[in-house]
Amino acid sequence: MSTRSSLTSAGFKTVAGVARLRACTEKIRTLASSATVIGSFRIGSRSGFRRGTRDASSTGFTLVELLVVIAIIGVLVALLLPAVQAARESARRTECSNRLKQIGLAILNYESQFQQFPVNIPQDACGDESLVPTGVSWMIQILPYLEQQALFDSMDLDGPMAQGKGILNRQNRPIIGQQLPFYLCPSDNSEEGESVRTDVWHYPAAARAALATMNYAGALGPHNVNDASTFGGLRYCNNYCYGFKPKECTGSFWRHSYIAPPTMASFEDGTSNTYIAGEVVPEYDHFKVWALANGSFAYSHAPINYVDPAQVGTWLALDQVGFHSRHPGGAQFVWGDGRVSLLTDTTDLEVSRALSTRALHEVVSPP
Repeated sequence: MSTRSSLTSAGFKTVAGVARLRACTEKIRTLASSATVIGSFRIGSRSGFRRGTRDASSTGFTLVELLVVIAIIGVLVALLLPAVQAARESARRTECSNRLKQIGLAILNYESQFQQFPVNIPQDACGDESLVPTGVSWMIQILPYLEQQALFDSMDLDGPMAQGKGILNRQNRPIIGQQLPFYLCPSDNSEEGESVRTDVWHYPAAARAALATMNYAGALGPHNVNDASTFGGLRYCNNYCYGFKPKECTGSFWRHSYIAPPTMASFEDGTSNTYIAGEVVPEYDHFKVWALANGSFAYSHAPINYVDPAQVGTWLALDQVGFHSRHPGGAQFVWGDGRVSLLTDTTDLEVSRALSTRALHEVVSPP
């Protein structure tokens, strides 16, 4: 009886052990079928490790497959990123063109009302006892025509700049030290330090005043800066106030243009053949500030977008005071008829020079 009982008990233990073994095996199979792959080996459902095989129920990726997917994504990003950047630059260039066009229209509306272009008033009297040398630029004068009448009215422009008055009057300083969005190109990503100048002119009052930079300037013409620039050009015309001739430049804006204000009748070469303003980059030209007469124009004596690293950020940047932009391939200009177009970096220098003059009768056409 005891022997039978022992056999029965052993049998039950064997059956229970087999059942536990089967349950354990099923768990292993389940784990194996959903295992994460390590390298190119996988825990198989029946035969341990298998190389390069996969169960139908498997949901993981091999390392090779994962690397292929990452490589494909990288290629797609590399292909799409330039397109995205080009689209963004196209939008910025369009916005820049619109701002430049508004400036051109403001100039033309000013001319329509006063029968002359807005002028620059220098910081020196130029021997004219009736002149108050305020230093006011043409870009201040067109503010009402850019829907900025309130800003213009808030400025006190009386008195000589050399005495800390004119544009440097105390109530003006928060204004002239502020960059104005409509005078900025969205593509110019200059560093923070390029937004203002504190040493644009050497008067003590000016040295204490911050003057904000801008990205658009009037066209002075192809004159040789200080008669000493690398590219030469017409005789220097910007020092008439200091006893040098000529008194009039061949472009549309210069330091003392109040003496001989350009008119529409003076555009003998045709308004559609003469650009009156264009893009500049303050990083390349230390003088580019919108409120000061002496900082509101650019020369056309040098090639478009010409950069000499040795002259960048210096006062004697005779070859850097031309037109520059951040747009690939050229710079945008507004013409005497109000339209805006881009002149490329490869535009012949003699052509770009001729297109900036009002009445030299050069036989050229805009590209």
